[in-house]
Amino acid sequence: MKLFTVGYERRGIEEFIRILKENNIEILVDIRAVPYSRNNDYAKKKLEMKMRENGIEYLLLTELGSPKDLREKVKADADYGFFFREYERYLEDKTKGLANLAAIAKEKCICLLCYERDINRCHRLSIAKWLVEKNGGIEITHL
Repeated sequence: MKLFTVGYERRGIEEFIRILKENNIEILVDIRAVPYSRNNDYAKKKLEMKMRENGIEYLLLTELGSPKDLREKVKADADYGFFFREYERYLEDKTKGLANLAAIAKEKCICLLCYERDINRCHRLSIAKWLVEKNGGIEITHL
């Protein structure tokens, strides 16, 4: 099974859609706690519409987004070690949502979406790791 992740930082919507199509993404899973953006193309309603127009399902899982206090702290001090440790502790209470995500990934080609282009600065890395650890046999590709 393959799992993809993507950050839309510094990407135009047409390039973004092209990347998803080239990788046969069936479901874009938005894991932002707040599904809005300064770039209107990535705000929930418009993004959902763009995905539908391009034959890609859109699924929003805000409960897997990083909590506001963690986002604010890492923005202020860039302590990603702390951020990831605390976010992974946060995920311990989200096992039902993560298990549902794993079940979807077994049936469809999914891509986890957040803002950061660099996976090493984004909570989707922790989700991908959790899915690999709990489900094995998952190949992760960061787009």
